[in-house]
Amino acid sequence: MKKQFIDYAVYKADHSGISAANNFYTHRAEITKQKNRYLLTLKVKVKHGLVKFQPLQMSLGKIVKRNFQRIENKDCWTYVTAFKSLKQLDHQISGSLRLSVPIAGINHQIFKVWFAFGVKDVAKNDVVQKSLADSNQDNNVATTNNSSNESSVVSKPENQNKRQIQRTNSVPKKKANDAALKQLKKYQVSPKKMVFAETALAEYPILQTVLAFLLIDLLIVAGVLGYWRWNLRKQGKQK
Repeated sequence: MKKQFIDYAVYKADHSGISAANNFYTHRAEITKQKNRYLLTLKVKVKHGLVKFQPLQMSLGKIVKRNFQRIENKDCWTYVTAFKSLKQLDHQISGSLRLSVPIAGINHQIFKVWFAFGVKDVAKNDVVQKSLADSNQDNNVATTNNSSNESSVVSKPENQNKRQIQRTNSVPKKKANDAALKQLKKYQVSPKKMVFAETALAEYPILQTVLAFLLIDLLIVAGVLGYWRWNLRKQGKQK
């Protein structure tokens, strides 16, 4: 069973550019001759846990074998398509697959794609490539557990990191606001509504006013009585 290899790239269904799925293929297919047919083996290989992949259909022929295995820290999908002639690879082959890439916002999405064989060194999809690069950068940051000496890798999207930074920056501001509110509570006015009598007592010193008037009245009465006495004495002396 003689083997040969051929390079390939994966394009969007409308031929407008590279498909997101192109980022995960190995871009090197294996071809083997088996009796009166050929077998084309395609491989998808990506860091563990980043992608979920399922081949659905190939216009080249029937998919006769599917396989998944984890090799070290890589998830590997392999599928084999049976076809009749090598000349079929001279033309682009349509296919479909189901793909999930959570860090790129792709969830259980079915992609219709074109496989172009004999193509080499094709640029990868920018959006997915950037998401994978961000994830790989985050995965390089590990914390060591003193008891087990195991490293746990944290993977976060870029926008989540920005939200984390914003939350961190808002902590001092929140503490300052809380302190200011605490000071303002010292000057808080009671919402209790004062009735009219309370308002009058608060605004007018009635008791003090009454006492003042009584004192003035007493002085006036004393003055009048004194005047009368003086006047009576004066009249008595004249008689």
